[in-house]
Amino acid sequence: MASRKQTPQGGAPVQQFASNVPGEYRIIDIKRLHLNPENPRHSPMERQPEIIKALYSSEEVQALARDIANRGALSPLDVLGVYEMPDHPGHYVTLEGNRRTCAVILLADPARAPTPDARAYLEGVAQGRSVPTQVPAFVFPAKEAADQWIDLRHMGAQGGVGTRPWSADQQANALARRNGGGPVTAAARQNLLAHAVLMRLRETGHVSPEQYQAASLTTIARYLTTPAVRALLGLAHHERLEYTHEPAEVEGALQRLVLDSLEKRHGEDHLRVTSRSNADGRRAYAQGLAAEGNAPTSLLSSPVAPPAITKPATKSARPTSARNPNLETRLLTTAFTVNHDDKVLGYLRQEMLKLKVAEHPFACNYLLRAFVERVMTLFLIKRGAHRDKMSDRDLTQTCAREMLDAGAKRGTHDIMNKAGSNDATPYNLACLGAAIHGGHIPTQRDLVKYSHTWQPALRFMLDHMANIA
Repeated sequence: MASRKQTPQGGAPVQQFASNVPGEYRIIDIKRLHLNPENPRHSPMERQPEIIKALYSSEEVQALARDIANRGALSPLDVLGVYEMPDHPGHYVTLEGNRRTCAVILLADPARAPTPDARAYLEGVAQGRSVPTQVPAFVFPAKEAADQWIDLRHMGAQGGVGTRPWSADQQANALARRNGGGPVTAAARQNLLAHAVLMRLRETGHVSPEQYQAASLTTIARYLTTPAVRALLGLAHHERLEYTHEPAEVEGALQRLVLDSLEKRHGEDHLRVTSRSNADGRRAYAQGLAAEGNAPTSLLSSPVAPPAITKPATKSARPTSARNPNLETRLLTTAFTVNHDDKVLGYLRQEMLKLKVAEHPFACNYLLRAFVERVMTLFLIKRGAHRDKMSDRDLTQTCAREMLDAGAKRGTHDIMNKAGSNDATPYNLACLGAAIHGGHIPTQRDLVKYSHTWQPALRFMLDHMANIA
């Protein structure tokens, strides 16, 4: 039997339904919500700004906030789980739904964002939109009362008791119904593969949450309908993710496909991947990827599923890479793209993609040094800071100064600064050069590690050159 309750402090009146669960539903003002200091998504934290920073930087809160702003509401299928603060009546700590709580808090008050850029972004997202000011929640009498229900939601299927995610076929059925109903259609299955690709790239960090949201599912699906395209991209199946080549290479090629649907290449006035393409055009695009070294080349003996993504336990808010240097056999994967028309740089990259380090350690050592030096030289030329006959140290230190002036983040700048200020840094030009001239040649593991170390700085310089062209 339903009954109308009195208005609780800090919440609007709600319809109360008979239940065996202690607690009640309330509509709560966002300004009365507080994030959980003991949320398993981060280490224990006392201060709300610290919690906001941790969630925003590592739990895709920005994308969630944008989605909530676009819809004007949280999902009606979910309510928050909260408990009232004993020492602050009328205020509530979120036990379930901290990402959503963080998102609506920031939409209501962008000044609480962890960085100036985040604040500006959230102000733009919220501007002109009807963002929620109140949210539905179930108020538990104590923190412990929510534990069993939170476990059902987050601890996996638990033999059918917990949440069971849809299988690939069930996702296809849902897509089919939304495409007109009835049996699972070919269009639905094509969309399912594209959806799986985009989800994978987002999970591995090959595309950002913003790029994931902006990518057109139907455009990507259109390219994946062409068998020749799938073959050149390293996809074995037309419905599910299976790789015919080294996973890192396949995912690099898929990243290039998605980015080419979102961004124009340097010096070009049109997107390479569009919804208006025909089958011949799609095949030509894939062949072009292969010609420029952006298609996978390391064929496996049999198709494999995408490898599991492992994220190291860390308190750092920096995004982590799914790649493991110990498992890579080449200095670069196709995920590291070069949008520059310098032919020497292109040749160096192609060789780095082809050669296996274990089989050609001397050549790979030379290639890595030459590639790094070439990017640094082109960067300084673009910045007007290059001089003839610069020593390795001078070249590196000048790059460090110019990167700082160009707005490089601290971690990226530190890579270059360390290489230029300490002759013993193993990845710097001098140490790599010593191996070329008959010194100790680094191992495969070391060379791949040095390449990984350099890549954020190289990426910054390449992107900077493309942006100021």
